[in-house]
Amino acid sequence: MDSYKLAIIYSEDNNMKNIKDGQLKMLGDAYDSEELHIKCLLDLAKEIYPEVDIFRKITYRHTPEIASYFFTLLDNIVFLNTTKNMEKYGKTGMLMMPKNLSEKQIDTLISFTENLKDYSISICYDLELIDGILESKELHSLEKEQTIKLLETYFQRENRINKSK
Repeated sequence: MDSYKLAIIYSEDNNMKNIKDGQLKMLGDAYDSEELHIKCLLDLAKEIYPEVDIFRKITYRHTPEIASYFFTLLDNIVFLNTTKNMEKYGKTGMLMMPKNLSEKQIDTLISFTENLKDYSISICYDLELIDGILESKELHSLEKEQTIKLLETYFQRENRINKSK
């Protein structure tokens, strides 16, 4: 994950869009300071979700968390690599969770955590846009805490598995 700006774990099979439930896609060059997270998200939205009107209203001036929020409304998981000044602060990231998860997404997410074992992450869930401000509940990893343990805490607290998928 060190080389990428973000990752998406898709929520549903959609053969017309070449998407499989639980499919992982990593985007953006983490070493390119000119390439913004929001650009990666908006480019993906235009490619995968051209019919979703809100993605045409979001601009490069919006934060990547806002665009990610709308991806989570489509039941996708979004991971933002927020690492800056790694020597001083270490590797950091934000995992933005949808309300419902499929079994395949969970399997992919657990496998994906292998890429995050050196990261301090936040899991953001119960996302809500209130008066233009993104609100959420959050779990934060302690320094050197394994991401998988943080996910276990999240799954114990929240029953997020959508059995119908």
